[in-house]
Amino acid sequence: MQAGVDPETIARFENDTWSRCAQSYAETFHSLTAQAVPLLVAAALQSGRRVLDLGSGPGDGSALLADTGAIVTGVDFSSRMVAVARHRHPHIEFHEGDAERLPFDDRTFDAVVSNCVVHHLARPAAVFEEVSRVLVPGGRFGFSLWGGAEEKTGF
Repeated sequence: MQAGVDPETIARFENDTWSRCAQSYAETFHSLTAQAVPLLVAAALQSGRRVLDLGSGPGDGSALLADTGAIVTGVDFSSRMVAVARHRHPHIEFHEGDAERLPFDDRTFDAVVSNCVVHHLARPAAVFEEVSRVLVPGGRFGFSLWGGAEEKTGF
């Protein structure tokens, strides 16, 4: 995040953007970002079966995790994205929620995965603290990024 940029402004911008493009993202650009999901699946299953998909988007990553036998819960800050995920994957539990204040009890998950989300966070350190709170001791957090800001590898 750039110095001097208000985190609340960033959070509003991100939520507005992802809410506006929820359906079209699921049908287009998600095919690119989904390429990292198999690696996250492998990371999550090494430590257990209760998995939180943080920034679950249209839910396809959650579905891949569930296909392995994991008990998956998805969470996204966009109500429209959650609606898309619930429609596409009705057998998985999805919640609308803020990654800085996750709506789950302490030590709920064996693993947390987050695909192409961390670089969109206004306050990543606060989110990492929340992830730590909801993980069991020894739990794993796996996430993917586009790369460093100078790389722009996704584009």
